[in-house]
Amino acid sequence: MALALCGFISAEANPVIRTAAALREATCRASSVGKEFELEATVLSAPPEQKCSFIVADESGGVNLIDMRDTDTPCFKPGDRLRISGLIERRNSPHPKNPVLNANCKSVIVLEHGKPPDPIPITAADMDRPELLLRPVRISGILVNVRKDEIDPNFLQFIIDSSNRMIYAASYAKHFNNPLESLKGLVGATVAIDGILVTDFGTRIHYNRHLALPSENSIRMLRPPSDDLFHAPPIGDTSSLSPEAVTSLGRRRAVGRVLAVWNGDTLLLRTVQGNPMKVHLLTAPPVTGDFIETVGFVETDLFHDNLASAIWRPSPPSEMPAEEMVEVSAKDMLTDKSGRQKFKTEYHGKTIRLGGTVQGVSFDGLSSRRLVISSGGYTIPVDCSNAPECADGIEIGSTVSVTGICVIDTETWNRQFSLPQTRGLFVVVRSPGDIVVLATPPWWTPAKLTAVIVALVLLLVAILIWNASLRILSERRGREMYRSQIARAKSELRIDERTRLAAELHDHLAQNLTAISYQIGSAERSRAVDPEASARHLETAGRMLGSCRTELRRCLWDLKSDALDEADVGRAIRKSVEPIAGDANVHIDFRVPRAKLSDSALHATLSILRELASNAVNHGHAKNIRISGELAQGTLRFSLADDGEGFSTANAPGLDEGHFGLDGVRERIRRHNGEMSIESSLGNGTTVSMTMKSRDNANAS
Repeated sequence: MALALCGFISAEANPVIRTAAALREATCRASSVGKEFELEATVLSAPPEQKCSFIVADESGGVNLIDMRDTDTPCFKPGDRLRISGLIERRNSPHPKNPVLNANCKSVIVLEHGKPPDPIPITAADMDRPELLLRPVRISGILVNVRKDEIDPNFLQFIIDSSNRMIYAASYAKHFNNPLESLKGLVGATVAIDGILVTDFGTRIHYNRHLALPSENSIRMLRPPSDDLFHAPPIGDTSSLSPEAVTSLGRRRAVGRVLAVWNGDTLLLRTVQGNPMKVHLLTAPPVTGDFIETVGFVETDLFHDNLASAIWRPSPPSEMPAEEMVEVSAKDMLTDKSGRQKFKTEYHGKTIRLGGTVQGVSFDGLSSRRLVISSGGYTIPVDCSNAPECADGIEIGSTVSVTGICVIDTETWNRQFSLPQTRGLFVVVRSPGDIVVLATPPWWTPAKLTAVIVALVLLLVAILIWNASLRILSERRGREMYRSQIARAKSELRIDERTRLAAELHDHLAQNLTAISYQIGSAERSRAVDPEASARHLETAGRMLGSCRTELRRCLWDLKSDALDEADVGRAIRKSVEPIAGDANVHIDFRVPRAKLSDSALHATLSILRELASNAVNHGHAKNIRISGELAQGTLRFSLADDGEGFSTANAPGLDEGHFGLDGVRERIRRHNGEMSIESSLGNGTTVSMTMKSRDNANAS
């Protein structure tokens, strides 16, 4: 019961919207986000093969929906009756303070097929009736203009004059099989427009009400273009009228000769009264020099009267004063007598001739082509759209003479700006002969110099890139060679280490073991004859075994030790000697760079010092050991001195007594072409001095 009560309260707080009018009203409130709707309504518009918005209506009114289903085709047509359900959701809007909500339909079921409802005939005054919003309507009038929407080129815009009120309509361009120029041929015709009266709150927030045309059949011509529009009254004298009064004259007529045409839709007319007049056309322009009659809406730039949204037709020639050509300079046209900037409006509509240097050429790929002429530090644009071939082959830097019509480019007056801004002036040429090349640019122009500099820069960049690639390649190959050398050196070191270890085992362990076997054999032979001699032989064999054990332990220590990797010889010596020295103080003064000693020489040095330090501690009971060394002319001189008990060098025990330390030292010294001397006496310590080659220049076997 509690769950049912909560569901009932939730349903009451957020009821499902059931009518089109209520749904349209809900999409105008920000609080409606998330509300569901379900209604039955008739389709008024459904863009074929277009997944987007469509309009439906029921007895309460109409509403615009967004098709959000996972389908590419609507599967329904205008006139079909649908059951639609969905959700009100927010959409992105360019106006954050004015959020826009969409009625997004998630499900559409076709209940029955039918014919579209008949449009309601209306007049221009009915456009503001609220009950007609989102209803099919029909209105008639004169088609004034057809153009592509510059904001969204997928749409066409239509302007209809209905009872002197401008009615706007829009439709997808893909609905019309006829090209835009063909549609413009209907301008001036009386047409009937069938559409849906809508209002737009998107990008154009003040577009207000207009007609949405569902198909090409929405426009029917009732009467072809006629002369009715040309029955408009002439402009007449407007010198005494205010700008508001001039712009309120509406559609007016003017007759004259075409002075110039540019942009494909604008011309300058010399009226029979002798006044220049700019005319913005809805249709294709006439040819320069033609006499025409034109009708359009009057505008003013406070200098002259102009016509907008105009149409034209040929007119019989009239007698007019002959044009006079004026020789001018850019400075004359753009400055006053004191040199300040000033656009000379008196040149508007005059035929002028000026000379200068071509500073630039612009071409939009359609019809607009312009040259920029520089003269005396001032620039004048020259419009060649009426005769684009006159700019062919003209190079920047050429000296030219230009003959054409001067046009002052001034904004149209409106109530917001009491003085329209004059943007500048330009010259419109009318035939290929209006531009004459007086001199071509020299071969060595700034542009060509720039091109050469750019080419050199590109060449330099290419060289730098090539050098960089070579450097990278050489570095890569160098690294490969270095790795190869390292691998070879490591291999050689392993071979050297194995050779050294084999020599150690052969020179010491193998020989000692052989001597031990001799001692044991002697002890066995003399056991029955001379027991004391047998005991001495066994004692000697025991000492020999101890020496072998010590030597084997040191070989294993050498395999594990990283003393050879030390960059400082003194630290390598300390690392080798201190584990043996025990409590004795070891002072090291070994001034030999590591790079000056080969690995073999350093290993021999470490082994010798380790053996001597062991003798000093174990046999001499030394408390202090001093190790020193220096290098002179490739010969290593080093010594070890201790303060132990000392011994008599003449009576020092040797191999026969099972003592191999000093003999092992002498053997190592001999292999490195060195010498050794011992100074010692009982109670006065021992000093052992040695010399050997720092590099393996000669090896004894």
